[in-house]
Parts: sequence; C-alpha cells; structure tokens
Amino acid sequence: MVLETLPLGVFVLDADLNVVRVNRAGARALSCGADAGVPLARFLPDDRVALVQELLREAFRSRHVGSIEEEMIVAGDAKIFRLTAAPVESASDRAAHAVLLVEDVTRAKGLERQMLLTERLTTAGRLAAGVAHELNNPLATIAGCAESLQGRLGHGDSATSAAADDFRHYLGLIEEEAYRCKEITGSLLQFVRDPGSRRDPTDLNGVVLKAVELLARQSRFAASRVTTELDPALPPLAANEGQLRQVCLGLASNALEAMDGRGTLTIRSRLVRGEIEIELEDEGPGIPEENLSRIFDPFFTTKPPGQGTGLGLAIAQGIVTDHGGRIEVRSAPGKGSVFRVVLPL
Repeated sequence: MVLETLPLGVFVLDADLNVVRVNRAGARALSCGADAGVPLARFLPDDRVALVQELLREAFRSRHVGSIEEEMIVAGDAKIFRLTAAPVESASDRAAHAVLLVEDVTRAKGLERQMLLTERLTTAGRLAAGVAHELNNPLATIAGCAESLQGRLGHGDSATSAAADDFRHYLGLIEEEAYRCKEITGSLLQFVRDPGSRRDPTDLNGVVLKAVELLARQSRFAASRVTTELDPALPPLAANEGQLRQVCLGLASNALEAMDGRGTLTIRSRLVRGEIEIELEDEGPGIPEENLSRIFDPFFTTKPPGQGTGLGLAIAQGIVTDHGGRIEVRSAPGKGSVFRVVLPL
C-alpha cells in the first residue's frame, strides 16, 4: 500500500531483473501494465535496455545505490527520466532484490535549460549591443567612402579605363558588404532592444496590408502570389505598429523565400476568444521535425552563408512576447507551414 502513495515510479526486481512488483506511478511513467513476473526489458525502449540492466546489475554487485538520467521515447513522447537503482538486502546478507526508482524530470530539465539559455542570451545581448554600437560608425564611414569614390569614377576620361572598371567593381563590393554588416548590427540591436516602446490603437488589418504592399515592391518576390482573408470587424489593438509590421514582413518574407516563386501565401486575421490571430499559411516545403524546436533560437538558420543572420524569428518572437502574445507553428515536410501570431486584446 505504501508504494501506491509514492509519486515516484517504483519497480521491485529479482536478481534476474524480472519485475516482482510495480506501483501505479511506475506503470504510468513507462506507459506499461502492472504485470509481475515479466522481464523489466519489456517495459523499456530497445535502445535503453542494456543501459538500465547494467545500472541494476552494478547495484547487485556493489550493493551501492546508482543513478543515471536518460532520455527515452515513451508512448511517442520524448521524456527525461532519473533512474535510481538500489539493492535490497536479505536476511542472508545477500542482495536478492533491487528497487528501481523512476522519476520524470522532463519539466525540471526543461526549466533548467531555459534558465541557462536566458543567462547566456542576457550576456550575449549586452555584448552584441556593445559590438553593434562600436561597429556602426566605422561601417557607415566605409560605405560612405566607397559610395563617394564610385561617384568620382563616374566622371572624366578615367571612367572608361579597364582599371576604373575594376575599381568600380571592387568599390561596389565594399559598399554592398559594408551595408550588409550594418544590417547585421542593426538586427543585433533590434534583438536586444528596450521593450518599453510606445503602444497606440493599431489596425492589424492595415499592418498586414502594408506589409503585403512592401513585399509586392521587392523584385525577388515578383513571381510569388499573396492572398489575404482579413476579418473586417477586427477591433483595434494597443500595439507598436512598426514592430508588428516588422513581424508580418519577416514571417511573410520567410514564407515566400521557402516557396521560391511557387505556391500561394495566404494571410488571415480573425478574433478568437478575446485574442487577435494573424495566420500565415504557405505552400512551401515545410520544416523538418528536428528543426521545429530550434527555429526561434537566436542565430539558428538553414539558409546558405551570407543569406541570413538567424535573428529574424528570434526578433519576431521577442516582439510578440513583449506584446503579451505568442507565435504558434504547425509544419510538416512537404505540407507547408502555418505561423500563427496570437495577441491578446
């Protein structure tokens, strides 16, 4: 009876690692029945059987408590368990049984990782802000000088020489790369921005339409098709219009780049239970499952070098979070992606 009151999973095992008894918490943790007399291996994922068996055998051999933490797939879900094996001494001073304690520490480990990530991002944010501020001025000077020299080469006889053509080409590269660096430092500053920005009554349908208009002016998206399904009765929202336009632009740009001129991007707005939803659904290749949990991580990108900083989605999530909202994602390879921005009224 005492075992059934414990919040931890408890498996009592004999020397052959057969289950003598298991409490309800243990059966629930490993999604198994409370059967006695069956091998423990039957309740474990195949790739973890040998590891857990060795933990228990060591407990029998050494008569000491041992513990490990392992990730297991149970009923289709990835969970982290703390497994503790302890020998049970018999009257003959021989370990005839062992107890395996099973504790689900998935949530605790997730919080621990989140705290570590927050600390690292705070430090990185301070560093990034300082670096960005220091780099912006010299980059502006480099870009300005390159632009000025290009203008001078456009006049006089020297403008027709082969050397001048080379100068013009390389100055163009200098200018282009300097402005790209300024864009990166601007993204870093945006990532560590002060969230205390001004909020005014904002028409989110207008924000979406403005973003669509800006995208239509970009030649790289000329072959793309964007449609809107906007709720005309959408109430105004206290928000920073510029920041939310940036979110819409970023999410829409990612979707259009993913589709590469094929398919349609549909942007919808609606009011659902006191929250405004802006949904962007594309017909692109979708996001691999292994990347879904990382797409909002700063500096994570699957784009080729030079085509993305990996800060766009992190910035978008930061803006939406500052507004008290969230971004939900649904995607599967070959089936496109749906990004839903949810903002409370």
